[in-house]
Amino acid sequence: MIKLTEFGDLLTERASTTGIEVRSDSGLIANSFRGREPSDIGLPSQKLGFWLGAYPVIVASLVPTTTLSFEQQTKAMHAQVLIARSYVPVQHVVDMHLFLLFRGETLGDEQAAAIDKLERDEAICRKLVFIPSDPIGAAFDAFVDRTFLARPWGAQKPTTKGFQLDQPAALVQEILEKQGLSAAAAKAWVSIADSYQEGEPSSPQELVNALVAAMDVKS
Repeated sequence: MIKLTEFGDLLTERASTTGIEVRSDSGLIANSFRGREPSDIGLPSQKLGFWLGAYPVIVASLVPTTTLSFEQQTKAMHAQVLIARSYVPVQHVVDMHLFLLFRGETLGDEQAAAIDKLERDEAICRKLVFIPSDPIGAAFDAFVDRTFLARPWGAQKPTTKGFQLDQPAALVQEILEKQGLSAAAAKAWVSIADSYQEGEPSSPQELVNALVAAMDVKS
């Protein structure tokens, strides 16, 4: 079975051979938000972080479960992405990718359906799963064909050129509204989260209190 580090090597080697600059970034796999103390939030135990051209990429393992669901692992991965965003320039937030290595020996129909569902959920970032098979080279080529690595010219000049800096906030606000918050409350949540990155509120508990209070905002 291919190891996570080997998957990472395949990605960086492919990027390098197509002329894409590769650099590691520990901030992408940090255990705490920039300027904050580590928290006890669940995060992926195995992870790699690097930039492939203009794209920040987190590489992690996807482990089969008896429930045929990746819900808990997805939550951990999303938490890692949110932390990574505090280390990424705002114009590259929407360029975040999760490349996941499926660690199962076999892949049944239900597991395949769960992976398909995981990939189609782009609420936090783009997620693509590599499912190893023999020959590994052909399987990896098929995976690359689904990524920006198949378009090296695009990796150097991402689609975020000309991207409005407030679009990530607008996207988050839209997602919050879909989850049931009023437009005003969703806007307040985004504002509070932005302030938290700047140091206000000063503690996680104050942040929670502010978010709860903002849920009642109607206009």
